[in-house]
Amino acid sequence: MSSILGGVKISDYIRPYSLLDTYPTHLENFGKGGVHSVDSIVLRNNISLLRRSLGMMAFVFEDSSMYALFNELKNTDWIKLWEFKD
Repeated sequence: MSSILGGVKISDYIRPYSLLDTYPTHLENFGKGGVHSVDSIVLRNNISLLRRSLGMMAFVFEDSSMYALFNELKNTDWIKLWEFKD
């Protein structure tokens, strides 16, 4: 395995030292699963397979909608949960 120069090397999940810590551990769009926020359906569909998990959600600003990924990890498996209308 080749070595990567610079940066902070990690070999496990990033976690805070304590449950009382209040600072974030990561940016949502770089995590696996969970909730992602993206500008468009195209960007939602471009979330890599390595960052997808069943049940994950993505809020799309383009249409003010929340989507969830069910059944499989394909783009055709995104289901619109709700759309924000004011």
